[in-house]
Amino acid sequence: VIFNVVLLELIPGESQTALQIFTYFIRVAFGGPAFGYLMAKVTIFWLSHVFNDALVEITITLASTYVTFYIGEAFFGVSGVLAVVTLGIEINARRTNISPEVEAFLHRFWSMLGYLANTLIFILVGVVIAQRAFSDVEDIDWMFMVALYIGVMVIRFFVVGVLTPLLTRIGYTIDWKQVIVITWGGLRGAVGLALALVVVQTPGVPLDTIGSKVLFHTAGIVILTLLVNATTIKYLLKALGMSDISNARRLTMSTAVRRVREAKMRAMSMLKSDRFLADANWEIVEWKTEISDPYRSEYDEMEYTENSLVAASGIHSQCPRCETEVPRVPHPRELAELAEEVRIRMIKAEKTSYWRQFEQGMLGRDAVLVLINLADSIMDTSERLMTVSDIAPFWKIPTILTKIRQWIERAINWKASSNAPPPTTKCCKLPYTIVTNSVFEWLLFGVILVNGICTTIELSISDQTGLQVLEYLNFAFGAIYCVEAVLKIIGLRLHYFRSKWNLFDLLILLVTVVDIVVELSLPDSTTYFSPAALRIVRVMRILRVGRVLRLVKLALPLLIRLVDTIINRRLRFGYDIGKGFVVGEEEMLQQFDRIGSVVHKSIAQELRRRSEATRLDVIKSLGMMRKEHPGVALSVKTHQAIRSVLNHCRDTIKHLVEGGLLDETDAEKLFQEIEVEMKKLERTPASLPPPDPHVILRNLSWLSHLEESVLNTIQGFADLVQYEHGDVMISKGDESKGIFIIVSGLVQVTMSSDSNPTHHADTKVEEAPPSASDVALSPLPPTTSSQFTHSLLKLDQTIVDYFGAGSVMGEMGILENKSCNATVECETDVQAFFIGQQDLADIIAQFPVVGERLWRISGIRMATQLLSQLPEYQDWPTSKLMLLCEGAYIAPPHSEPASTFEITDEHKEVVLVWGEVRCLNTREKLTAPCIVPRNVRYLLMSTGNPKLLLIPMGDTSENTEASGTQDKVLLYRHKKQSMREKL
Repeated sequence: VIFNVVLLELIPGESQTALQIFTYFIRVAFGGPAFGYLMAKVTIFWLSHVFNDALVEITITLASTYVTFYIGEAFFGVSGVLAVVTLGIEINARRTNISPEVEAFLHRFWSMLGYLANTLIFILVGVVIAQRAFSDVEDIDWMFMVALYIGVMVIRFFVVGVLTPLLTRIGYTIDWKQVIVITWGGLRGAVGLALALVVVQTPGVPLDTIGSKVLFHTAGIVILTLLVNATTIKYLLKALGMSDISNARRLTMSTAVRRVREAKMRAMSMLKSDRFLADANWEIVEWKTEISDPYRSEYDEMEYTENSLVAASGIHSQCPRCETEVPRVPHPRELAELAEEVRIRMIKAEKTSYWRQFEQGMLGRDAVLVLINLADSIMDTSERLMTVSDIAPFWKIPTILTKIRQWIERAINWKASSNAPPPTTKCCKLPYTIVTNSVFEWLLFGVILVNGICTTIELSISDQTGLQVLEYLNFAFGAIYCVEAVLKIIGLRLHYFRSKWNLFDLLILLVTVVDIVVELSLPDSTTYFSPAALRIVRVMRILRVGRVLRLVKLALPLLIRLVDTIINRRLRFGYDIGKGFVVGEEEMLQQFDRIGSVVHKSIAQELRRRSEATRLDVIKSLGMMRKEHPGVALSVKTHQAIRSVLNHCRDTIKHLVEGGLLDETDAEKLFQEIEVEMKKLERTPASLPPPDPHVILRNLSWLSHLEESVLNTIQGFADLVQYEHGDVMISKGDESKGIFIIVSGLVQVTMSSDSNPTHHADTKVEEAPPSASDVALSPLPPTTSSQFTHSLLKLDQTIVDYFGAGSVMGEMGILENKSCNATVECETDVQAFFIGQQDLADIIAQFPVVGERLWRISGIRMATQLLSQLPEYQDWPTSKLMLLCEGAYIAPPHSEPASTFEITDEHKEVVLVWGEVRCLNTREKLTAPCIVPRNVRYLLMSTGNPKLLLIPMGDTSENTEASGTQDKVLLYRHKKQSMREKL
């Protein structure tokens, strides 16, 4: 803006007054951003209605920039540059409106476009300088160019120094080293050159004295910053000590390089057995694929481990006796720097999880923006992690909405006519029946609406004939209102005057009667009465519009429904944020052993404790909200379930195309159908009615797709029980009495961590979290992580866990015949199904498929915990692990006491869920729960019928068919046994 003002002053005869300059500045400086913001809203609206169409979304963003600039400059006279800048800022702030699948391609498109534009500007400036600028350059101009370059650096240093206190107050702490780097790193480029070209091309600006000079000096400053600043910034950072690689980054890089090398060795080992590559020159392969550590120093040859903090610091001292370099104990300040590095990596891991959830459709557009912005703001504050107080305001109902709803409810309760008792006298019964009928009320509302229309017409016409007709209609409406009041007074008696709405109707009736009396008392001609009488007539006609206020009674239920919709959307938004936060914390904690390996064990444990405590607080808050507003939670869960199924369907289609089993043209039709359904998810209602408890029972994963007779039998044994807040459902040490299936509410499970799960024999996992399967009371969560029911907080030797609707309690105590070593306490009012121990035993005896499914679901839960500790599965999210185990099934029971079980190549993993087995070759004993080592081929099954969970190779759909086949076999065995008993 200032550039345009100065440019006009350079043109002879185009100078302006101070008032004109001020007006121009206000119009251009503020009008440009305002217009850009408006265009950004229009562009975002277009983008939000497009789904996974790269060409359309790119065209919208490209067209919006040029349209914004052209319309702003040509039609409104505002700054097109500021408008486009505002457009870009707002679209970036709402970038989640761009389809996740298109965002990367759109970013590359604009990066290439910016690169081409930048290159074009430099080429044009070079051509123009060669043709015009050098001819008018004098010797003194070279000195001016150097002076301008120094002046630009000084001005930049002064501006940064002045603004540093302000940046510090808003949370961006900047020290003197950063001020120097910011000053020296200010390169000049395309923007300055483009403005210089504008000066050269502007008519009226003298080229020889102004245009060529501006272009020459601008290009000279750009060249000097590129030649001097850009080439020396590396040495400046080194001199200031800002280019040193932090110890945390060194250790992280070392760990990453080591993992890459391990993956390389595994790949080479696998390829050496390939029949086509077995005779390759593996020495050259190993030499050409060597991966080096870019941060390695002469002291980094040692092996980094979690407990070798001193070695990880990379700081050494020299022994005064033998002059040997030895690692020294880090200073507390260095430990604080390492802890800060871990904290930042934790937040970055959470942000990565938020974006992954958004890309998969598991997190809403607005929710991911809120979480990302919170993470960015918290990252700028040292020693701070996200807490429940940061996200709790988003699911709090605004006070204004609560007050509005209470006012509407009070207004609805004013209408007490329906609460009046029926009259006993015969003359009052008929009027009572009429006025309490809903048809009478709706007919009266229709009369009021027609009356309001007639009153509006009367105020807008001057024809005497029409006014006369409307006056007669006014008399008729008044008579109808009088009849209504008489009928209500007779039918409702004194109860009529106890309703505020009836008193309001009576007030409207009195105004109507006064209006009719005034109309009848005035003569027909307006010639013989005063102007005061005319004003009275006009006022009375205006007051007739007040009769329409009686329709407010009809609008109040609609208003309260509108307020409820706004509240539900607010709660759904907050629930979505909380759910995304919990999933992000879980995925971050899954990687925490590697993230926190650079700090001392106590510091890492403290950071983990804080994160787990916050996660547990959020889960508890979400459980409370789920109890108070079950429809909102059900809407989020249903939306997530639909999107998860659609994602799986889309991935399956991609695998079919990659495998050559489906043509791309045919696959495109399926993709379009799936994307249409994904787009419809944006219109998911904010609240859904809760299902019947028996529907929840039938939809449990271990009861789904069973025969109707089996389901009816289980439903007959299940008793629906109620518990209040604070009640203890199960106490530690009690005998297992049965299983509880939570229908609604939230329970807290407190269990002791007495044992740890076992892993591969050759896998080292330190301090693995205790598995829920290690205790007799084993809560069985749903199979989707979105339910937030599997969240452990380890406090000393106690595990605190929260479970909600769909969770099953105590099945392992029944299956293993153990007493409960956990306590279940109700955090809210809880509704649950209870199936007694004997009843469940009878069900399993009658339908063995139920017992096998219980073992299978329990085994899948154990397998996901155990597999997440293996190196090849550590990067897998929980949802992917559960999808891997979805096709798993329990091995058929053996008939002989000491039979053997063969592990074939069809088994990807084998998990020992319960019991003990031995390796046939080594006679090594394996105790549940554990993952059977892959080098074991034969297992010797011990007595007691141990349970093995088999995870087959291949596609998930094939695995699911395998598990379904097992169910069919069990059902067939059950039917066959029943026929034998009958015979």
